[in-house]
Amino acid sequence: MIESKLIEGNSREVIKADRKWDAFFLLDTDTKIEEASEDLYPDIQAEALLTSYQDYYKILTDIPKGESLCDLGAGFGRGSFLAQHLNLPDCYSVELSTSRFKASLRACEKMGYQEKYFINKNVSELELKSFHHFYLYFPKSPVVFGLLNRMRENAKKQITYLYVTESHGDMIPFLEKLSFVSEVNKWKTALPRHSPFLFK
Repeated sequence: MIESKLIEGNSREVIKADRKWDAFFLLDTDTKIEEASEDLYPDIQAEALLTSYQDYYKILTDIPKGESLCDLGAGFGRGSFLAQHLNLPDCYSVELSTSRFKASLRACEKMGYQEKYFINKNVSELELKSFHHFYLYFPKSPVVFGLLNRMRENAKKQITYLYVTESHGDMIPFLEKLSFVSEVNKWKTALPRHSPFLFK
């Protein structure tokens, strides 16, 4: 049985728990990103791109019933697996890397989870209006600027929530300067990051 309670303040234990969840979901997280672009992942090691299941749990339990999360640049879709397993709000995992997307689909097939929550697409081509909640763990880049601009247009028609984990130390200060963005809440991240908080 996998421990489902939140582990606070011990990175080694969080990583150990994340590896157990990966093994439980039959995820091959050693799969390399073949399509990594300079714009999207500048100077980021592949291992640092994974969000802890603990942080996904914090986000998903914050989302009202009947609404869903769109995880932008989702890697192996940890949030989608967790959401299906624990019956949390739906999580749609959008990932550019075909190799990681296929690894997620193989795990879905073996585990009997629904594949519809996994989308192999460039986030800049994604239709945003279906979602009210987004998760972002990217550095500042042209891709992010385009996304934020489209989200701002979308937010004129509906309230949009953005959950952000800091990746390079410059995203949160950038977001704080935008007139159309305001902080609603924050939680401590499960693992050390450039900022120790996950922001909403």
